Amino acid sequence: MADITEAAMVKFSNEHVRPMARAHAELYAVASRFLLEAGTKGIMSKGYADDDVIVGDGAPDDGRPTVTYGEIRAIHALALAVKTDLEANGSADLNTLLGVYNVPLIGD
Repeated sequence: MADITEAAMVKFSNEHVRPMARAHAELYAVASRFLLEAGTKGIMSKGYADDDVIVGDGAPDDGRPTVTYGEIRAIHALALAVKTDLEANGSADLNTLLGVYNVPLIGD
């Protein structure tokens, strides 16, 4: 099979496909680390009854937005969804991403 050498396709691949694969592969790696840390530290089993409780990390004093327990729960759910989706069907989607852009994963 002949290579695709059409200039527009080559440019699109280099400027859009590879960066998209990189961003998704990096998101997978970050989500995996996030879930590992949350599990190791028992973050999701802390049992805070109020999702509106604010994490007291000094954010209001340095201009960062506050983070609530509910936001932590929501981001945990998003991380789990990303990891689950990319690992579905024998990791077919993840393998496609890593075939285009390989990022070191957990433990690498």
